[in-house]
Amino acid sequence: MTRAFALLRSFVMAAVFVSMWTWFFPRWIAAGKGVALAPRIGWPLIPMALGLGVMLLCTWEFGWTGHGTPAPFDPPRRFVARGCYRFVRNPMYAGMLLCLLGEAFLLPPIRNELFWLAAIFAGAVTLLVLLYEEPKLQRSFGDEYAAYRRHVHRWLPRLTPYTP
Repeated sequence: MTRAFALLRSFVMAAVFVSMWTWFFPRWIAAGKGVALAPRIGWPLIPMALGLGVMLLCTWEFGWTGHGTPAPFDPPRRFVARGCYRFVRNPMYAGMLLCLLGEAFLLPPIRNELFWLAAIFAGAVTLLVLLYEEPKLQRSFGDEYAAYRRHVHRWLPRLTPYTP
């Protein structure tokens, strides 16, 4: 499997995931409330841009280094502890949460609903990580993942990059 194909798969899966949470759900919520979305441009774009940047870097690493995608049904074939993953174990989810919180401030008519959406997202990915991803990574990558897990926190970034 070529790296180019892995990158293509990775970016397609990430685009579907991100657009579902940042495009489809907010518009579905707004339609349910009968409000039009007119984003206020300003500081909320900063956390959104940071979150998107983190997600793009992670997507690149999943495809280039891991030869897989962020999707559980097509995971990386190689262990990825590079880039943002040197600081925190789940940077893609953290980036997505930053995007959702920024979007909540960008779209005042549905701000409260987007805060709830962010909370639901955080709870759902925490369960996914605890019940599926971490056990699967442990089975797939063994001691390499165990060492990584001992040194890199699930949600809080390290101040210095992890070096195996």
